[in-house]
Parts: sequence; structure tokens; C-alpha cells
Amino acid sequence: MFNNIKYAFIKPGFGLIKDCLKNKILIFSYIDKNYNDEFLNNAQCLKKKNLGFTTKSLFKSYKDLKVKKFINKIRPNKYFFNGEVQIISYIKSII
Repeated sequence: MFNNIKYAFIKPGFGLIKDCLKNKILIFSYIDKNYNDEFLNNAQCLKKKNLGFTTKSLFKSYKDLKVKKFINKIRPNKYFFNGEVQIISYIKSII
């Protein structure tokens, strides 16, 4: 489902963030004062770790995107989420 998506304007829930990062989708977290603490915290963490942006204006973010203002953000590679595979491989190698 996420194969052809480059940018996502999302309500920053954990599941959608995980899917976006796993598929190298640049995240624009839309924040609203009525959102719960999870969404606000997730948006702040993405911004702090340089993995996405927070926005209160979808239109402004879209305009900025069109002029390629967001090119330098980190896009994790597909191995960003395979820690469990690496641990199992390591354990097998030392047994």
C-alpha cells in the first residue's frame, strides 16, 4: 500500500509513523490543539530526531514541499526496523 507514496500528511499515531518510516515516506505531522498527548508527543519526537515535520497548516506545508524545501530530511532505510532479525542472527552465531 505504501510503495508509491513519497510524502504523508498524517495524524501522528504510532502505527502510521512506523509504516511511513519503514517505507521511507517523509512525514508531515498535522497537529491540532485538540489532539491527545500521544499525537503531540509523537510529532515532537519526529521533529526532534529530524525524521519529519510538524505542521498546523497543510496548505503551507504543501507549498513548501512543491519548492523542495524538505529535501534534507533523514529517510531511514529498510533495515531501520530489523533489530530482531539481527539479534537472532547474532545469537545463532555465538551458539
